[in-house]
Amino acid sequence: MSKIAIDIVLLPPENIMDKAIEINNELIDDPIKLNKENCLPHISLCMGVIEEKDLLRAKEILNKIGKDFSKLSLTINKINSENTCFNIKKDKKLQKLHETVITRLSPCLSYDATIDMCFFPPPIVLETLFWINNYREKFSFENFHPHITLGISKLSDKELNINFVASKVAICHLGNYCTCRKILHSIIL
Repeated sequence: MSKIAIDIVLLPPENIMDKAIEINNELIDDPIKLNKENCLPHISLCMGVIEEKDLLRAKEILNKIGKDFSKLSLTINKINSENTCFNIKKDKKLQKLHETVITRLSPCLSYDATIDMCFFPPPIVLETLFWINNYREKFSFENFHPHITLGISKLSDKELNINFVASKVAICHLGNYCTCRKILHSIIL
């Protein structure tokens, strides 16, 4: 059976996607080209590798999680220059959703991504595999940093206060720089 690299994500509403894409378009020669078709702005909740045969089980688990949560009211509190992203203000409900997704999907996931498991093209840089393979250990639970990546080029820090409501959770096939290249399944909270 073949394996694929996935990201379970919270998709922001159209207006937030538009803001992220607008800023991304200003980043000259950035290898990430955000759009609403095959490089979606998103908030990562869980990354890993899944056997394609286990994808149906993961979809069923996500469907059940969706029944336990409702839409989330969130705030973008700044553009973070260090990570070139919208920082999402820490939120107890978002943290709980993240931890629930990680915990319940854990039996389906491994952390042994290779380049051929990612969505191609564009070519995959090795940093992508580092993020996928270390997500659970280094970037989840108390290390969870909710954000929407805007690119990899540098931006200036900017304080913001943009409120939004997010309700769509998706399983996406991961591409270069952990971009969401293809939605494999989605639910509405």
